[in-house]
Amino acid sequence: HSTVNMASDDKDYIEEILIEGESKMKSALQVFQSNLNSIRAGRAQPEMLDPITVTVYEGKKMSIKDLATVSAPEARLLTMTVWDLQNVDVIVKALRESNYHFNPQVDGPLIRIVIPHLTEERRQELCKQAKRYTDDCKVALRNVRKKCSDDLKALQKEKKISEDMVKQCMNKPVQKMMDRMMVEAEKKFDQKTKDILTV
Repeated sequence: HSTVNMASDDKDYIEEILIEGESKMKSALQVFQSNLNSIRAGRAQPEMLDPITVTVYEGKKMSIKDLATVSAPEARLLTMTVWDLQNVDVIVKALRESNYHFNPQVDGPLIRIVIPHLTEERRQELCKQAKRYTDDCKVALRNVRKKCSDDLKALQKEKKISEDMVKQCMNKPVQKMMDRMMVEAEKKFDQKTKDILTV
């Protein structure tokens, strides 16, 4: 009877490591995505505003899309309709002080931003930056894989699982998960460079 228990315990231990590994890999991808969003492409995209926070209502930090409807009606135009007029000035200030150094035009509750053209040199620089973020993401994913491996080996040391199970786990579910996330990262990178290079 105890051997059956052992087997289901093994599964639980392994399951826990896999679930934690997957969640860590997913959050590495999320960090990567928000890093990519912070790189300005040549096109107007509402996500460009994601990294910008605005201090409103006695020191509360909020993102622009919590305060306005954002859209990109044209390739190089972003518009924001601010819901509460008293927030217009603080949003404009945050836009001016952002890394993008936007030059917003205000018309009542409506804020317009014309996205300036990127020089070829600047585009190449931004592609390099995207590549750096991609490499960082891959390192983070590999670190998670290593952590899974270490955790599994620790279980093996405690005689909770066999060496075969460690190998099986690393070769199948962990490696598959890692490969899937790597492909995802590459896709995001390709899409970003396409956005940057699209004139």
